[in-house]
Amino acid sequence: MGELPEGRQPIDDSWMIKKSFSLESEIKRMIDSRRFMENTCPASRHVQLMAEELASDGKYYMLEEDPGHCAGSLASVVSSLYQTRSFLKSLGYTWTVNGDGTVEWKKDE
Repeated sequence: MGELPEGRQPIDDSWMIKKSFSLESEIKRMIDSRRFMENTCPASRHVQLMAEELASDGKYYMLEEDPGHCAGSLASVVSSLYQTRSFLKSLGYTWTVNGDGTVEWKKDE
């Protein structure tokens, strides 16, 4: 095995444990935040299903069978996220990402 670049460390097995824990907490936060019909749409529910299946099984068969449909759902949800962040910014809110990956919104003073 070749030398690693200066300052780089070999990856140990703990990175997967950290990633799994992070993924579990993200899935839980997603589920806890869902308020059907109040804050969901067909695309967001589809993306939630993709996330849950990929997290539990590592596969989501529709990605192979109909990737265009999956891409459309992902694009719709991200577009809505960007629009919402822009709208909240126009109302005087800013957001930051905390060390644990959660997003915190604050009203500008």
